[in-house]
Amino acid sequence: MADPHVESTLSWSFLREEDLPELKDLRDATDYLDDPIERVDLNNLHDLFDAPYADPTRNAVVGRDRNGSVIAYAWGHPRQGEGEARFWLDWAVHPAWRYRGIGEACIVWLRDRGLEWYEEQRAQGLADPLWLGGYVDEKLTLRLRQMEGGGFVAEKWFCDMKVMLDQVNPDVIQTPLPDGVRLAPLSPELSEEVRRAHNCAFSTVPGANRLGTVVWEHILAITTVRLDWSLVALDDHDRVVGYAVNSGYEPNWESQGYSEGWTEFLGTVPEWRGKGIARALLANSLVLFRDAGLAGAGVGVDLHHGEAAYRLFTDLGYQPAERLVLLGMRP
Repeated sequence: MADPHVESTLSWSFLREEDLPELKDLRDATDYLDDPIERVDLNNLHDLFDAPYADPTRNAVVGRDRNGSVIAYAWGHPRQGEGEARFWLDWAVHPAWRYRGIGEACIVWLRDRGLEWYEEQRAQGLADPLWLGGYVDEKLTLRLRQMEGGGFVAEKWFCDMKVMLDQVNPDVIQTPLPDGVRLAPLSPELSEEVRRAHNCAFSTVPGANRLGTVVWEHILAITTVRLDWSLVALDDHDRVVGYAVNSGYEPNWESQGYSEGWTEFLGTVPEWRGKGIARALLANSLVLFRDAGLAGAGVGVDLHHGEAAYRLFTDLGYQPAERLVLLGMRP
């Protein structure tokens, strides 16, 4: 049975939905100091609270000081796909309360809760192996040390790449499509076919997790995803052969000083690779961002995908920005 106790400095209890505004205030304080790559607003927190399999009243805890103020939280985000069960770690400690062992205790609690959650799922018939872990900004060395101290190891590095839309060469945007392929908006009716195309596109990528229908539908429904900025590539039989799912992370815009469209998912099914479809999807996404009045565009690039993937973005004007580390463990 899950226990909310993390350590003895603070008073701990399971997360309730009415705690989310206080969590947002805590994140504002930590984000002001840390300047993380990704920030959250209250809508994002509600999306996480309502996510499939979330069960935050057992997988998340808040720590309060003697005055009842939220000083820290630890939040595990379970996800069941096809092939691997994942338990994502998130935590924060108010800057004034750091270096007291609270962050390290949060990591231990999340690791133990992830293992407990997995045993609960196995008792209900889950056969997939377990992965636990999370992303950390490479510059946030304290968080990296806390994860490493909890037994997590670096598995992959990701680079955020960005471009200002007024610096994009108009000739670059005019990317032709192969014969028999056209672009169309990503409509809700195409959602399931795009999910299958995504799973197909990443079926050969080590560590990639197949997304089930429930999780996929939640992803497309969250407040940051913008279907009106998203595209699919269709062949002459109207089958999805490529896709670009785009988002707008508005909580980040004020701190970075400009508005930005973000390419969340980009892929091409294997039999259509090498024909310029991903480039056309990305180029036309830039057009949609520009037409929406945005100033910039961004995408996260898995540095393990090699030079060809990196060149796809640099050819359109994207340049490297900050890096993320994915740390994990497979018990």
